[in-house]
Amino acid sequence: MKQLSLILIFLSGYSLTSWGQIDSNICWTPEEDGVYISQFLDMTESENVFWKTIKTVVHIHHTDSFSYSQIPQEHAENAIANLNEQFAEYLFDFDLLAVEYHDLDESEAGAPLATGEACAPASYRTLDLGEEVSWNRDEIMNVHVMPDMCGGILGFAWRRPISFNGADGVWVQTNVFGVDGDYLIYNRAENKTLVHEVGHYLGLYHVFQGVDFCGEDPEADCTQIHDNICDTPPTKVNYSCVSPWCPTTYNPDRPWADYVHNNHMDYYIDSCRTAFTYGQFLYMHNWVVVERPTLIDEVPFCWGDFNGDLVVGTNDLLMLLAEFGEPAEDGCPQCDLNKDGIIGATDLLLLNTVYGNECAGAAGMIVPEEKPIRVMGERRGNPRTINIRP
Repeated sequence: MKQLSLILIFLSGYSLTSWGQIDSNICWTPEEDGVYISQFLDMTESENVFWKTIKTVVHIHHTDSFSYSQIPQEHAENAIANLNEQFAEYLFDFDLLAVEYHDLDESEAGAPLATGEACAPASYRTLDLGEEVSWNRDEIMNVHVMPDMCGGILGFAWRRPISFNGADGVWVQTNVFGVDGDYLIYNRAENKTLVHEVGHYLGLYHVFQGVDFCGEDPEADCTQIHDNICDTPPTKVNYSCVSPWCPTTYNPDRPWADYVHNNHMDYYIDSCRTAFTYGQFLYMHNWVVVERPTLIDEVPFCWGDFNGDLVVGTNDLLMLLAEFGEPAEDGCPQCDLNKDGIIGATDLLLLNTVYGNECAGAAGMIVPEEKPIRVMGERRGNPRTINIRP
């Protein structure tokens, strides 16, 4: 029964990359408390944009069945160096702590994955393997390089962390990992699968998430539908840089009017994927602060924690009840959980769903008296001025 539960969690939480680029996208994860917190938040807050260094460990999983799978360490180092180049203009830095090698043939979890008896990501063996070798998943992005995956999949990743998901991290197939080496697939030799999967790990959906036809729902709230990003159009999947499924020009009144079909979160071959949009840039930074704060040594975000003690409890409930029925801006704007401008019954119901929660990663943490002031563009003690306006 435990294995079945893990598999269901597994299948509900990852994003896949296939030979065509991505085969399917099931990259939402149910919150343990049943609330999709991020849908009620402003994921465009510029105050959450500052240089973020993410500690990274690369795990090279190899087997005798795939002679090229034990790639040299320098290839892994070059892959992360390239990742830093790709994300530098978006103020993310990946600090490579170690490159580790794991023999699948000698691992109880890995052997079935090496022989084809089981395959990643569909088998629970992937969860076991991740649990077996991963470094602290709360504080470190674990990148797993696998020689083979199910049905032509090239990579997968989770958007949200779940405490009992041992495989949380980024998984990339060996023959698309890196920027050099004769083991790489033609048209997938520029490390863009890693960039794409890290984009998922930092919160992004595919640009074509949930789009049934080109230009769908142009008047809807773009922060609540499809990929939740306003400057990416409702587009269908694109496999080529030429003749995309959706037109390259749009109504100038639309927020995606200047969109260019070169996005890292589409299906293009590597040479066509060169950028994230400004909206995606903001979203990734807000996502890390909200969903993966311990990754960057931040105080955990705690939805429903109005008084800032890192626990959703009685004092928070009293704060909401004291302003019940009042306009949010007049008393307790943070109590307006559904962002409708009024402290009302829906806010009370939403608070009830997280009542009693302790912030993820808050155990033993001292609550700061004031939120630290961030220098825009601060990176490893070297302040820089970065213009983040679109």
